Amino acid sequence: MTITEHIYQDRLEVRFKGTLDHTVGPACERAIRHAHALGTKQLQLNLAAVTAVENVSLGTLCFALHTVRQLGIEGSVLNAPDSVQTILSEFDEAAST
Repeated sequence: MTITEHIYQDRLEVRFKGTLDHTVGPACERAIRHAHALGTKQLQLNLAAVTAVENVSLGTLCFALHTVRQLGIEGSVLNAPDSVQTILSEFDEAAST
């Protein structure tokens, strides 16, 4: 998996390419620390170039979103495959209740 960070004025976008696997954890941790240190208002995890998703990465994505939101940063996942989007939608519903 290849991971790149793109910094904009008010957001940090992290782009993932290849198979989303166990290495997503350290990548999300770095991104969260980086976004927090930069004082960005938004962290976006872009999955547009993801070719496959291992189940182990799904919980990590949910935990990353929870953590970033606890820090007062808006977190979102862009271009998620349908299977991932379904789980993230359920996570968002549970978080809002």
